[in-house]
Amino acid sequence: MAKDKPARPRGQWRENIVANYKITKSVYSWLPIALIAGALVPLILGVVLALVTKNYVYWIVTGVLLALLIPTAIIALLSRKAQYTQIEGQPGATPAVIDAFLGRGWNYSTDPVRYFPTKDNREFVWRLVGKAGVVLVAEGAKGRANKLVQQEKMAVRRTAGKEVPVTAIFVGDGENGTVKISQLVKTIKKLPKTITSAEVAALATRLERATSTGLPIPKGIDPYKTRVSRRALRG
Repeated sequence: MAKDKPARPRGQWRENIVANYKITKSVYSWLPIALIAGALVPLILGVVLALVTKNYVYWIVTGVLLALLIPTAIIALLSRKAQYTQIEGQPGATPAVIDAFLGRGWNYSTDPVRYFPTKDNREFVWRLVGKAGVVLVAEGAKGRANKLVQQEKMAVRRTAGKEVPVTAIFVGDGENGTVKISQLVKTIKKLPKTITSAEVAALATRLERATSTGLPIPKGIDPYKTRVSRRALRG
């Protein structure tokens, strides 16, 4: 089911900044140099302009503010890219990104509705229900994943009927009809809205009742350990 965002505890923003810095630095080793330069350049420029124009208060205050703002902007810009770089290609990247960033209005589970029951195959399908209808997001080799998608499409249509739109999205490298994980949420949100909120709730309930449960994830594959920083993904 769609999940409400919990209240943010006090002091969590500091932890997020530290976490984002560590993640970004692990991908971009030159981050400390960029942050130092981003702070020193406007600060020095502000001092120089203050001495030249004799308008000390304005230029020094401006330099200090920019010295604080620019490094923060650098981390905000790079941390999101670093997050996606770290999780790209990992089993479980799809539900991690959806759970972190899709937002309200969607009914979904981080458990896949379809997968190959062997540890050598890493094809999964997740089902989302929203105003765009039913969205099936598939991970893994497109050929095998497409078989799972077609199976789930048939199951959805048996329960929901042919009038409910069913859209399939394949996560991959952006080639051959696949969508990069960094573009997944944007692609989902661009889908046209065709049903109402009340219809979404009713449809999600019907599909959940019709979905068989208790099927174990294949040994050696745990697609739910991938975690992402909500703040980093939002930029």
